[in-house]
Amino acid sequence: TLLLLHGLKGGSEDWQRKTSIERYAAEYGLAVFMPEVQRSWYIDMKFGLPYFTYVSEELPAWIASQFRVPIDPKHLYVAGLSMGGFGALKLALTHPDRFAGCMSLSPRLYLRDRLEQKKDELQDRKEWKAILGDDLIVGPENDLELLAEAAAKGPVPRIYLACGTEDSLYPESVRMRN
Repeated sequence: TLLLLHGLKGGSEDWQRKTSIERYAAEYGLAVFMPEVQRSWYIDMKFGLPYFTYVSEELPAWIASQFRVPIDPKHLYVAGLSMGGFGALKLALTHPDRFAGCMSLSPRLYLRDRLEQKKDELQDRKEWKAILGDDLIVGPENDLELLAEAAAKGPVPRIYLACGTEDSLYPESVRMRN
């Protein structure tokens, strides 16, 4: 079973419209679920919806109640692109006991860095305030380095992190890998 997470500039339908996910799912016997989380960064928003709770708690419970597919730690995977890559790593590192593996593609990994780069863009700041609150503090629950350090104390799911060398996010992937 695969939770497939979309990026910031897209939506859950992007995987069906722009990839061959249906063919791969049929070929490899995958049950694929593509949740919609808007531009939430897979975070329980301060002034919005609890999207992390949705993808980490509510969605797996719903899948288990509605479908005959495995959601146990040996058969549940999470993958995502860009913002979804952040979400996939956040899920796998927050709940390492729930996932067999995680794939993060061209991920934005460091929210503090993004906030610092965009601090003068008013529209972006309003959006971040809805997500993080007026203080724009990235708490430890959204700091992937801290989550990785905590997760490393026990069994960690297999993690595949991929980013092209010409991608502007490549340095973040190298930093996370190291």
